[in-house]
Amino acid sequence: MPRLGDYEIWVEVDGVRLAEYAIESRAGNVDMRCWIPSEEGKNFIIHYKQHGEGRTCFWKLDVDGRKCGGSITQPRHRHTYETGVSISSSEEQFFQFGRITLTENDQIALQDEALIKQLGTLQIVIQDGTTLRVRNTVPRGKRALLKQKPVHEQSKKAAGHCVVGGAIVQRAPTYYSFKCFGRKRKTFVFQYGPKELLQAKGIMPPPPRAIEAEELVDDKADRDTPDGREESSEEDSEEERAAEARIRELKEELEALNNRGKRKGKKDVVKREDAERPRERMKMEEIEPNRTFALGEVIDLT
Repeated sequence: MPRLGDYEIWVEVDGVRLAEYAIESRAGNVDMRCWIPSEEGKNFIIHYKQHGEGRTCFWKLDVDGRKCGGSITQPRHRHTYETGVSISSSEEQFFQFGRITLTENDQIALQDEALIKQLGTLQIVIQDGTTLRVRNTVPRGKRALLKQKPVHEQSKKAAGHCVVGGAIVQRAPTYYSFKCFGRKRKTFVFQYGPKELLQAKGIMPPPPRAIEAEELVDDKADRDTPDGREESSEEDSEEERAAEARIRELKEELEALNNRGKRKGKKDVVKREDAERPRERMKMEEIEPNRTFALGEVIDLT
């Protein structure tokens, strides 16, 4: 998410920061809100960075409306990150994007409307304050694993994602006591979902249209060069240029011959095929009558 004052937060997958879309600032009670694309089965990391000096901040995280602890940045350690949630005094479960499970059974479906509304969100609230001491006590037993209840099919979350538990690793967390100064809090909200869903909503730009091989052939055949000739291979182009040069030479030779003939008072030495030919005059001859038979004589042919 873009930086807001001295505070900056972003989500990382496979070592790459996710692009943020539809960024809004001062949206209601939220200082900044945006969308990020999620991919089912991918672990993610949330980064917190405090750019100001001499300040201690507590970054409290809620995932899909559920409290997931938080992190602290200090003047000498102004960048931190969260890879998952602590489930015991020595174990951590990674954050992972997953698909929302649907059900028609009202008995097992998630009934809390507030939680259903917050599915697909990461909310971070930032408070300025000071750390009092490192706590010696740790939560007893295991916390609830990152497992989401099914959602009823009639809800509007069918195509969405939620955060589920990834792999469990051995990691002992450090617990602090934190005292808030009472200053105004800063709230960031990341809304996430499959990129196909974000594209369908117009939040992300659509993917470039895949061009089939047949379209490539047709496009190449229909594409013309500036002088109107069809584009072809480099070898064909060289042959065409040589042919055009020869045609120009022949035209110049023809023009020179015609000009020389005209200076001598002759007609064109070489006539164009399309030149109009003069019409030939027909010779009229008088036919004399045959004198062998007398005028009006009857001849018996039997």
